[in-house]
Amino acid sequence: MFKNALFISCFVLITILAGCNSNNPNNEETTGAASGIVLAGQEAPEIKGVFKSIEANDEVILTIEGKDVVYRLSDQAKTQIEKIKLGGEVIFTTFSIGDTQDTVAEFIVR
Repeated sequence: MFKNALFISCFVLITILAGCNSNNPNNEETTGAASGIVLAGQEAPEIKGVFKSIEANDEVILTIEGKDVVYRLSDQAKTQIEKIKLGGEVIFTTFSIGDTQDTVAEFIVR
């Protein structure tokens, strides 16, 4: 009787622990979207987009996968923006300072 109770208890405990597993594929880095989670020590993914316009307060509008996204410009990106043609394809990396709007870290020229 004791062995059966111990077996059932272990089975229930393992089932509960398996259900609590937080292996959610949505927490992984997003490669096809305009932003993603980058852990410390990892390089930011390169994002491709089309340069649509520049705003007066150091922001740009880039079209990524058919959606217009507003980004801030870092100091390095501000120096590079003069070389980018309006309507041209750009490759860039981003970072976040903790709010909802990402910042272009740099434009990658190849």
